[in-house]
Amino acid sequence: MEQMCASMTFQFLLHSKDLVLSFTQEGISHEKTHNCDTCESHIARNSDQDKRIFLKMDVEGAEWLTFLNMPEKTLLQCNQIAVEVHDLSGLGINTMCPKASLEEKVAVMKKITKHFHCWNVHANNYASMFIVDGYKVPDVMEMTFVNKKLHPGGKIATELFPTKYDQACHAYMQDHILDFWPFYSPQEIIAPKKPFIEQKFAHLKRSLSTRKWKYLRKRHAK
Repeated sequence: MEQMCASMTFQFLLHSKDLVLSFTQEGISHEKTHNCDTCESHIARNSDQDKRIFLKMDVEGAEWLTFLNMPEKTLLQCNQIAVEVHDLSGLGINTMCPKASLEEKVAVMKKITKHFHCWNVHANNYASMFIVDGYKVPDVMEMTFVNKKLHPGGKIATELFPTKYDQACHAYMQDHILDFWPFYSPQEIIAPKKPFIEQKFAHLKRSLSTRKWKYLRKRHAK
């Protein structure tokens, strides 16, 4: 399905009167295959080794190994990165590629955030939200990163995502609201790193009377 949609898009663009872009019907991966190549190979083929890059990537789960194996020199060529990351729950539902391990995903995020600020996050509402080890997790997310050389400063976001600039991926469904750690903190400091369920119970405790709270705790214990 992905290949068919991509092919239709290419055909439309190739027949446009005011064509200013050229496309290669080849995917991106961490290694060369019959229909994919590495990011650094794509850049070299277009003689863009000395240019600044805006990297847009949505490759259904292949992003983890692609970034993990990407040379740091290639990564540092990017001014901005807009990437959709998949299978954050680890359940293997919203990915078309071999599953990346949790350790590989953490390594990728550390590698990117070493040189980039995370500028925006938006959960794809075509995918579900899951509770994993007590933490609420959006399975698919759109993330935007900005090179720290372009914007040396940075601070913790205090606004709620999605922002007014975001748009739901599925226009007829409610967008996923990221009102939980680590995406939202109403203070200038990072919110306590508590599981989502613990956060909700803490909120209930503050809003309910002592008698009602004890009753709820008893029912939860059962």
